[in-house]
Amino acid sequence: MFLRHISLWRHQLRLPSLLSNRTTKSFFLEHHYQRLLAEFMSSEFYISFHPHSSSVEPEKLTYPSLFKAYANLGRAHDGSQLHGRILKLGIDFDPFIRNTMIYMYSNCGYLIEASRLFNEYSDVVDIVAWNSMIIGFAKNGQVNESLRLFDKMPSRSDISWNSMISGYVRNGMLKDAFHLFHRMQNGGITPTEFTTVSLLNACAQLGALKQGEWIHAYIQKKKIHVNSIVLTAIINMYCKCGSIGKALQVFENASTKGLSSWNSLIIGLAMNGDGKQAIQLFLDLQLISGLRPNDVSFLGVLTACSHSGMRAADKILELDPTETSGYVLLANALALSGRYEEAIDARALMKKRDIRKEPGCSLVEVDGVVHEFLVAGKSHPREKEMYRVLDDLCSILKETSAQDGLDNLLI
Repeated sequence: MFLRHISLWRHQLRLPSLLSNRTTKSFFLEHHYQRLLAEFMSSEFYISFHPHSSSVEPEKLTYPSLFKAYANLGRAHDGSQLHGRILKLGIDFDPFIRNTMIYMYSNCGYLIEASRLFNEYSDVVDIVAWNSMIIGFAKNGQVNESLRLFDKMPSRSDISWNSMISGYVRNGMLKDAFHLFHRMQNGGITPTEFTTVSLLNACAQLGALKQGEWIHAYIQKKKIHVNSIVLTAIINMYCKCGSIGKALQVFENASTKGLSSWNSLIIGLAMNGDGKQAIQLFLDLQLISGLRPNDVSFLGVLTACSHSGMRAADKILELDPTETSGYVLLANALALSGRYEEAIDARALMKKRDIRKEPGCSLVEVDGVVHEFLVAGKSHPREKEMYRVLDDLCSILKETSAQDGLDNLLI
């Protein structure tokens, strides 16, 4: 349906521009950012070489969707060319266009450009632009700048508060997030589901069970609606903090459970060593819930048992041959069952198909400071010291390996 509409847009450019607007909105809502922009650029190319078609210049309502597409694809550099067109047309004063341009630049880390645009229209910028700037600075690690803007805001919505709290959480500043949460309450602002999810995710990352329990109790006390996202965040927090009994209790007492909630508990059980119950829950998901397992569901099963893990990985490869997790799961499952040569073949197949895995990341809190580690990362100030210790550990493991040769391939 979308391609048929786009085809009309492409070959019948003499139709009113409303057709273009409806098409771009449909694409945006369906998250087809790439195709949306590709078709838009091809139509612009057509217009630039057909002066008599100037009447089909997209209306102002079209541009915000295009800037959002550039923002979500991380293509602010390309979006800046469209920004130039906006200036040429003299419609940069339009608040919807201006806000989405600020959002695009800030979301993509182009903070100088975002700030310039924000300051240029400082007399008329609304709360949407303020929120975009706060999120952009926090997303790029400049939390102090986010807070400076937050404190300067003439008025704040719940989105403003949530954005700032989320920024603290994103940067591992749990104490500051809770402090702002209490400040939010004292200011008479009612926390939303999004607020509690941000805080629960922070507790999960840091293993902060007491704070997580407090947030859960707060949700119950204030009767905050426990939708699927909130339920999943609660279960995930308890699982990550090692409180599986609480996670099971929350899950069992929930009136409605989405797939993400099932997956969170399956993975939590598996990661905490209860493989048998994880597999049983997976079977219940298939037979009782009426929901269909996805690749995340099979990921939990892998951790529960190596044989089921191989079946899970095969299923993921069947669902999407370009998905990295299927290859990684299959290789790990084969290695766990002692089939090392096949595990190496699975990794080799991944390389042959040029499928790349995103580097793993872990966070740990030491003396109130959160440290982030990436696989093969070189950014930590003590990375040389840490790699030296790891090299020593690898040497010890290789020396004490029960089976020389193949076992060492896993180290």
